[in-house]
Amino acid sequence: MVAFLVGGNAVGYDWASPATWSMVVLPILIWGRSVFFGIYVSGDRLKIVSWFWTYRLQASRISKVSVANYNGYVTMWSGGGGLYSTSVSMIGFEFDSGRERYFPATAMRVSRARTAGEALRRRLGLPPLADAVSFRRLARGETDQGSGRA
Repeated sequence: MVAFLVGGNAVGYDWASPATWSMVVLPILIWGRSVFFGIYVSGDRLKIVSWFWTYRLQASRISKVSVANYNGYVTMWSGGGGLYSTSVSMIGFEFDSGRERYFPATAMRVSRARTAGEALRRRLGLPPLADAVSFRRLARGETDQGSGRA
């Protein structure tokens, strides 16, 4: 079975080589970690699981859930209005201290981010979902005057 996973047959592989085993073990580890990706709420704890980090937040200290255009490693933290940062969003939280924090680990399509953000908002019993500045709307010259949102 393992031979099939790495190329069809075991005859041409040096099974004593660490390189061969890394071709088997690394994909299994990557798949295993991806099974746990997500945002979990349990009691007063909120847990965000990503590739390399697991963030744990105290849910009772969160005062607002918001969705913003992606700004992270892929866009080199430019914050600009490029294609990736306008078609992918991430979820952020405002805490009772007034501090805001966005999590690039929550990157997903804009529609999914809004759905996930709304579900989190309802689960935490918070006010309506807040939009951060939308670079797409700014580029088109659109603004929502009454709400203070771009």
